[in-house]
Amino acid sequence: MEKLRFLDIEDLYLLILLSRGLQVSEVAKAMHVTQPAISQRLIKINNGLGFKVHTKIGVKVVMTDKGKLLADAAKSCVEVLEKAIG
Repeated sequence: MEKLRFLDIEDLYLLILLSRGLQVSEVAKAMHVTQPAISQRLIKINNGLGFKVHTKIGVKVVMTDKGKLLADAAKSCVEVLEKAIG
């Protein structure tokens, strides 16, 4: 649980969007921030967790297997939170 303390709801949304196949620039646009802000947030997430949630293949960003698992968990968490606040 300690490794999750630094994550916030924006991190969860970022992971969800990446898992949908959006690229960093598209995620930035969807979240109304800059591409460098998303890149820095990804660095924070990777460093905080101790593993990479994404990797680059050429110019494309793809989720790692662990990243996909985390994104699925993020989706579940956000769904529960949204349901709770109605």
